[in-house]
Amino acid sequence: MQDPFDIEYNPHKKQMYVVSFNSVYVIDTSDTTVVDVLPNPSPTQSGIEGIAYNPKKKLIYIIHTGQVFPPSNVFFDTVSVFRTSDNTRITSITLDADYNAMDMVYNPHKKQLYLLHRTVSPTDRTDRVLVITTDNAIVDRISLRGHNCFDIIYNPRKKQVYVTDGLDNMVSIIQASDNTLVGTIPVGNEPDGMAYDPKNKKLYVANHGDNTITVIRTTDNTVTGSIPVGNAPQKIAYNPHKKRIYVTNQAGGTLSVVKTSNDTVIKTIPVGVRPFDIAYSSHTKEMYVTHPSANPGIDGFVSVISKNDL
Repeated sequence: MQDPFDIEYNPHKKQMYVVSFNSVYVIDTSDTTVVDVLPNPSPTQSGIEGIAYNPKKKLIYIIHTGQVFPPSNVFFDTVSVFRTSDNTRITSITLDADYNAMDMVYNPHKKQLYLLHRTVSPTDRTDRVLVITTDNAIVDRISLRGHNCFDIIYNPRKKQVYVTDGLDNMVSIIQASDNTLVGTIPVGNEPDGMAYDPKNKKLYVANHGDNTITVIRTTDNTVTGSIPVGNAPQKIAYNPHKKRIYVTNQAGGTLSVVKTSNDTVIKTIPVGVRPFDIAYSSHTKEMYVTHPSANPGIDGFVSVISKNDL
């Protein structure tokens, strides 16, 4: 498959949705076969950027990115909404211009989608988060304090949304009850992916620029430690069965495995060139890792790590 990067698990159908450059591959986790391919519905848009799952309505949201040609800073991004029962596109959401949609997360308490919107304006360097309802209306726009944001995650216990800012080396905190920015947390260099550990109430942040993971105690949003991992950590996933987190080390071709009870690396798993995103299958208790193409003309791939190797 061409340039697989983001990945999302659908526990109801036991399927992985893998975002590639111009389509989304659907993998049946029972036998790891591709059972469907969702094409980019708009040939005028350059690619697909991110994905999120709504378990209440069993919908998949997919970001489609586009620029006014010739390439410029004028974007016309949309979000396509797919019904997962038959993987049919049912509608689309038009996003604001002059921003590039990066990633999304679903808030099950408010039944709203939080979409990370990175500015492309040469004068306004403030990223923001769009709040989208289940009837596909944009009801709020939350300005962040930084620029070059990468990942967004929801903490169901505190009902807060966290956003990594790769330029200012911090995590922004949004209180979902009223969609206000309530604070920031300093982390390592070039933070990217995050994962939440509900058992220990901790947030883990991958710092791509200094090969560490920042550990945040979410009860008071305080940094409690830093864990050295592999080369260029990118994304993180939590395994509730093993009570461990798994970090993709993009330049190292490995996963770092962290025991969350004491925040120590207990093993390193070789997975192949350029691991990017990672997701856990609760059905098979396996980890799925995306590997974007290493060179033009060469396909990327998805690796599967069995539960016995985790």
